[in-house]
Amino acid sequence: MAVEFSEKRRFERVPLALPVKGKCLETLFHSHLFQGETQDVSNEGLCIKVDSSNGFKVGQEVKLKTWLYRDDFLKARGRVCWVHGLPDPDRPINMGVKIIRMQNDALWVERIQNKITEEAILGKDRGQSSGKKAAQPYTTDSPRESLLAADSPRSDTRNLELLLKVSNIFAQSLNIDELLGEVIDQILDVLKRIDRGAILLLNKETGKLREVVSKTRMEDKDGIVSKINYSRTIVKRTI
Repeated sequence: MAVEFSEKRRFERVPLALPVKGKCLETLFHSHLFQGETQDVSNEGLCIKVDSSNGFKVGQEVKLKTWLYRDDFLKARGRVCWVHGLPDPDRPINMGVKIIRMQNDALWVERIQNKITEEAILGKDRGQSSGKKAAQPYTTDSPRESLLAADSPRSDTRNLELLLKVSNIFAQSLNIDELLGEVIDQILDVLKRIDRGAILLLNKETGKLREVVSKTRMEDKDGIVSKINYSRTIVKRTI
């Protein structure tokens, strides 16, 4: 995988707690074992929380396993790009690892993105938004089958199906109007409870919204129903 995970951290990084085990290849005959947990991930690498920075040096190669589920992990070879030790000994050390090569899965980007999407759908932070204590990340000794999977509603499968269809649409060579029109069609097809939908784009410079596409399930030959005003409150909350 010829990608860069730079010390400047210029790639978008998403918070995601996944258990990690690995070893630093210090010399030909000696290695330093470690285990920790990802703090965030990107398409290019991992930020890992470890107990101690001892044995980690910039440029050092590491082998690691990252668990997505109980019996599903990704094996990778990477390189330490930065090590950040904190003055408080009770707090973990952060270490950035650039992925050099996946040993058993070439679809690192796709699988990590799917995991991030799933975590969002399953409501990983549902406890935080409702004022409850958030679920603790699982450890490498007993990783859970899926974060909050037992609490996820049946509709989550449909939501994943929708996201897959939408991602496939974005992979096609379509102009923006056709593309967003296809997205609305898929939303109406998968989410039967929705009768009407619209996509608005926000101009960050002016702060104004522009409606790009609006569609309805109902027969609307004159295009009147699809242009009914929608709630400004809902739009603001969504933004």
